[in-house]
Amino acid sequence: MKMINRTEFLRTALALAGAGAAGMAACSNDNGYGGGQPSGSGGATGGLTNACDTHAPTDTIAANHGHVLTVTAADAAAGADKTYDIMGSASHTHSVTITAAMFAAMETGTVTTTTSTTNAGHAHDITVMCV
Repeated sequence: MKMINRTEFLRTALALAGAGAAGMAACSNDNGYGGGQPSGSGGATGGLTNACDTHAPTDTIAANHGHVLTVTAADAAAGADKTYDIMGSASHTHSVTITAAMFAAMETGTVTTTTSTTNAGHAHDITVMCV
């Protein structure tokens, strides 16, 4: 039996659960990184390492059919509302806004979920995290 770490487990669970995973909280990976590790840098968590400093932001797009979202660590560090176009290889586009509050939550290791604009008769739930 293959053993997986908590990060792999969380990503798999989010991918399988889609929108139902919105309430799941993130945990640090097996290397001990993530929110809460001392860094002495005095960041947004009062001297603790921000989750997005040690783990690049990742995302899951529910019911995806070619859309792509790329959230960078610099976007998370900026902490300002940002709207992304997620067309990717799909035949239509959607946009999604990650708010300053969502970036702040991601920096603490919290999994955040939002919904894209409704285009082509549908929308997508999008989960973004730094774990």
